[in-house]
Amino acid sequence: MKLLNEDIKILQLFFQISEKDKIKAAKKPIFPLSIRKNSPSSYYFINNPDGSIRWFFPTNNKNPIFLHLYNAQQWKGKLFKYLVSALAKLGIVWKTGTFKLKKVDCTIINELSKELNIQEYAVFTGTKGPNRKLLIALGENGSVKHFVKYPISEQSNKNIQNELVSIQILIKKSTWKYWKLPDVKALKKGILIENLNPKSNKKSSSNWTTVHTKALAEWYDVLAQKRVLATTLYKEKLDEILAEITDFQKTNSKKLTFNLKKKTELLQQLYQQIDWNQEVWTAWAHMDFTAWNMYQEPNRLLVYDWELAQAEMPILYDYFHFIYQNETLVKHNNQVGILAKIEENDELIQKLKEKFDINPHLYHQLYILYNTAYYLLLYAKQEELHQQVYWSLKVWEDALVMLTTTTKYSKETLHYV
Repeated sequence: MKLLNEDIKILQLFFQISEKDKIKAAKKPIFPLSIRKNSPSSYYFINNPDGSIRWFFPTNNKNPIFLHLYNAQQWKGKLFKYLVSALAKLGIVWKTGTFKLKKVDCTIINELSKELNIQEYAVFTGTKGPNRKLLIALGENGSVKHFVKYPISEQSNKNIQNELVSIQILIKKSTWKYWKLPDVKALKKGILIENLNPKSNKKSSSNWTTVHTKALAEWYDVLAQKRVLATTLYKEKLDEILAEITDFQKTNSKKLTFNLKKKTELLQQLYQQIDWNQEVWTAWAHMDFTAWNMYQEPNRLLVYDWELAQAEMPILYDYFHFIYQNETLVKHNNQVGILAKIEENDELIQKLKEKFDINPHLYHQLYILYNTAYYLLLYAKQEELHQQVYWSLKVWEDALVMLTTTTKYSKETLHYV
């Protein structure tokens, strides 16, 4: 069984071995199951659908701790986790294949073992793209108490350092009642971060609940500040992204699989409609506030993955992001359905309208403008795009058309008419 070149590079980086050190992969098994073996310097791996390695872990792992690196939202994923866990209790491993190294001296694990009782570990090789990083689960006494985020690109290193600083700032802002953020520590390369769900006994809800409303209401009570829109970090970052999209269009020679020009024109139309001299309420935003980046307790959200966190973002940004991502990627809803869900879950909007006298339509526009621009640039640079990207692009384009041209918003009913 031959490993892909991209996988070999990642394994060389993780194990800190050179091209001369051969990585030998065993023949592809007929069935994706094996009796667990304790073979020195041998590793199981499980592939993505495209044949690249998704997870790898030592063959002497006693527990399927790679499942801590898998957030299953739909029934197929939940069934997979159940089956893998059940088989592990019988000493059976679910795997795509096996590879072996002649020499293993993994500096990352060795350094951490000096202060942590690491008995087993597993590695997620990351999502393809400029933000790609390795995520390492560290097993201690049958549970995973810590992860390591290990950058493999300049951008992922910036993101990880941003997460470190953002969490350190936000933890000190308040003794949060409806939030828990993970403890985090800087490493020589990357960060060590607390697992908010070490026993895998907490669940994440794909639906917006009263706990989400209470959490964001508390967030804005503590952090919201009024600022002239033109002077915000939001505007500064947005202008940088739009300028980079313009430069990309001028210099790019490859043919994209989506119409970047049309979407950029829609962005510019909406941008021109915004009064940048008006005052808006801003706060820190998680920027990827989704069901798969949090766990939920009865009265608290446990939120992780703060790599994209940013200050001075328009309030409601995280609210709109949660609704859009869940309705698009999980429920495969269209723009009409998303609007209906926004109107259905408008308790938070009502609270903020009463407290801050906001126009929700403006904050909806500001969310769509920034989020679409950010991901358009990201996807334009990315070599391969999965199907979910095209779902999102369609929804964002429909939202841009709606918010730019034909929509009127009733401040009284909070509904689009």
